[in-house]
Amino acid sequence: MRVQWVTDNQAKFLDIPDGQTVQDVIDAHDVNDETFFVQVNGNLVHPKTVLKEGDELRFVGIIYGG
Repeated sequence: MRVQWVTDNQAKFLDIPDGQTVQDVIDAHDVNDETFFVQVNGNLVHPKTVLKEGDELRFVGIIYGG
């Protein structure tokens, strides 16, 4: 199955096995999940959300500061 990964206004397509979750994709790509939140098709989702063919994963960075 193919999904789209979007981060920092750059997009790429990933071929992943059926039944993968958002967390599976994060783990497979060695991403620090404390620095962003994930949207699937524009909606904020839980990491255990199962992905479907054609989903768009958008990684939105958290801005720190004070």
